[in-house]
Amino acid sequence: YENNINIKINSKNSFASCLKTLEREGCIINSVKDGIRKDEKYVYAKIPENYAQTLSKIRKMKEVIFAEPDYLIKIWPNETESFDVKNTLSLNDPIFESKGYSLKITKALKAYEEIGYGQKTVWAGIIDTGTNANHEDLKLEDGTKLVKILKSAFTEDGTQTPTFNDVVSGNSDTDESSEGHGTHCSGIIAAIGNNGKGISGVAWKNLNLISYKALYNGTGSEQTIYSALKDLTDEIRALVPISEQATIPVNLSLGGGHAGQFALEMINYALS
Repeated sequence: YENNINIKINSKNSFASCLKTLEREGCIINSVKDGIRKDEKYVYAKIPENYAQTLSKIRKMKEVIFAEPDYLIKIWPNETESFDVKNTLSLNDPIFESKGYSLKITKALKAYEEIGYGQKTVWAGIIDTGTNANHEDLKLEDGTKLVKILKSAFTEDGTQTPTFNDVVSGNSDTDESSEGHGTHCSGIIAAIGNNGKGISGVAWKNLNLISYKALYNGTGSEQTIYSALKDLTDEIRALVPISEQATIPVNLSLGGGHAGQFALEMINYALS
């Protein structure tokens, strides 16, 4: 992804010297973040010239635990198929029967029929092209938004930022070529049911949604996607006691051709 690399460094000794060595080798340091373990740092850098040779040199540095390409990630295209779904819940959402396949294939429809919805409010997350939290099918009648945390790895013009910033406008899914993919997927998860609008989400009752924009124009990288997963995990740990909800479902409708060490470490951190 744009000649960027992810580096994990043993920072116990001479970390500043290590950064200077990276710069002497021709790296541009984009950001530095604390590692999951003590005395480790993640460095996100760009190699503008002599990419292969420079990456090879970095891998031989004694402080470097791993150095790898920041692999490209792309969205999974929107599903356009329609499935006939019998509206056994008597919901009044106008396209429930033609577009409610998600409730059918996940068995959520059957669960709601036989067990009901439950009373507890639960949390879920999505990492995608962003979410239009102002969408009419993602708000309650009193205007309360289902999306409680809305963050982005990009500025409005698509420039990647070193940290995840709150989206104050309420809509992070604004780049046209993404075609509203993140909002589409957010609706499948959480769209309000029985409100006379759109569809019903798989978990449309009593849900708080966390949305991270980690792709711009349908494309991101392991750095944006899996740093978002770590940030989301940290937010959840601060907000939701295990006694309240032991596991948090997070949707990523995306993929790439390879999973690097950085991605696997962030996934394992989230799974923990």
